[in-house]
Amino acid sequence: MSNAWAPSSMEQKCLTQLDRPEGWAILKSARPAETEPITWFHVRRIVGFNLIVFLIVFAVLFSLIARASGYSSEEFREDLPIGGGLCVAVSLAMALFAANIYRRAWNRRARFLSEADDVPES
Repeated sequence: MSNAWAPSSMEQKCLTQLDRPEGWAILKSARPAETEPITWFHVRRIVGFNLIVFLIVFAVLFSLIARASGYSSEEFREDLPIGGGLCVAVSLAMALFAANIYRRAWNRRARFLSEADDVPES
């Protein structure tokens, strides 16, 4: 297995945010060692924050599209449960994806650092 790891620019940004002490205070979680992988529990607040942001964005987008399409108020109310459910589903998927980027970046670095520690000196 290759011992080279080069984080992408997105991973670098995530790691920069996770490396700040105030980042873990916001996550309300103790900062693990850099060689220790993190779980979904550690990024749960990232999921929650992004869920709210994406839900607002998609709800506004859904409303604007309905209004631009010429929906009447009655038609809008009829489609609201389906549209609302779709907004929640898409927002949750996006929030989980965003949190997974943070988790994956940390875990890749942890794996790299663990493997680097395990390599015997020549």
